[in-house]
Amino acid sequence: MKIHIDIDLKLSNAEELDILARFIKNFDAILKALEAEMESYRRRLEQVEEMTTRFESDQEEN
Repeated sequence: MKIHIDIDLKLSNAEELDILARFIKNFDAILKALEAEMESYRRRLEQVEEMTTRFESDQEEN
């Protein structure tokens, strides 16, 4: 995965600085939501791996 963000800052007034601050705040919220989704996916993947291991063990025993 590759994420590239290129921001050319040439802020000339307080309004532009406020816009940038809102962007950063929103982007931070997006990253936190993405992190939560990735953690949820990781937990589901671990569960699938555990079930697969159990299934394979059961198959070997039978």
